Amino acid sequence: MKRAMKEGQFEAQRCFVHTLQLVVNDGVLSQHAVIDTLAVCRSIVGHFKHSTIAYHKLDQIRERLDIKKHKFQQDKPTRWNSTLYMLQTVYEQKMALAAYATEHGGITMLTPNQIDLTKKIIAVLEPVEEITKMISKDSASISMLIPSVKILEKAFNKHDDDSGIQTMKGEMLKSLETRFDDIEESELLLIATCLDSIFKDKFFSREAKRLASKCVIDNAVDPDVEVEPQSKRPRTESSTDSSVDNTSTSEVWECFTEILHDSGATTDTDGGKEAMVDRYLSEPLIDYKTGNPYTLWNNNKLRYPLLAKLAKRYLCSPPTSVPSERLFSGAGIL
Repeated sequence: MKRAMKEGQFEAQRCFVHTLQLVVNDGVLSQHAVIDTLAVCRSIVGHFKHSTIAYHKLDQIRERLDIKKHKFQQDKPTRWNSTLYMLQTVYEQKMALAAYATEHGGITMLTPNQIDLTKKIIAVLEPVEEITKMISKDSASISMLIPSVKILEKAFNKHDDDSGIQTMKGEMLKSLETRFDDIEESELLLIATCLDSIFKDKFFSREAKRLASKCVIDNAVDPDVEVEPQSKRPRTESSTDSSVDNTSTSEVWECFTEILHDSGATTDTDGGKEAMVDRYLSEPLIDYKTGNPYTLWNNNKLRYPLLAKLAKRYLCSPPTSVPSERLFSGAGIL
């Protein structure tokens, strides 16, 4: 996929999901207590994965204690969310596991401190998981990248009951800021985010707002003029060679709302492109749970013909390689 972008002379961005994998790894591997807790969880899951007899005995205990019989998830080094799923299943089954260890032995049980740590690790990773699901949809746009980074930064900066995992959270925040330190310098990201009516410029710094508005104005062209294909446009200095759950009420959307609140969020082109862009940006955002920027631009292509043309080009770019990988998987299954 990276080679396709390079040979096609497309401006490319690195896959957001793969970069998040590195961010999570940086955090998890930074704290010995977290590493030790994960090792115990892997040992527990591995014990039941390799023994149907042990699983049968555990099922009997879960039935006796009226605990749901969810399957254990073994984590994989290349999929950080599998680590979250493993922690969730072990934490959910902690009572049944304690009973099994007492009656049958064979497993090293989590200590009370490790059980508490497991709960806190899950709380830190859940917002990352939700963001990952949102940006991995086939309908996701690259316009979600900057807001997603800002939301995760805000989530990692919260200090609600994070004793014991401060190092992990601090390293994840540091890694996130380092790996995405140039996102507000990318013309591609600025224009796409600005033209997404769910976000517009509300997630930008003051300097990025001015730059985004200028980029939109400079790239808005007469819709009757043929637009030069994206593949033929020169690569900008900010380009790189490396390549919603809408009903959610979790911490992700709390951070979303807080950022909008902090930013003070609030037909024709006779006033020029500058006035047109200002007018568009001053209009209220569409609802982030039910709104659809594609529908909005389809309904407003006569009011804002220049911007609608631009939105058609920029909002189609995906933020991850997940849809492409999903396509390969589907072909393999077929």
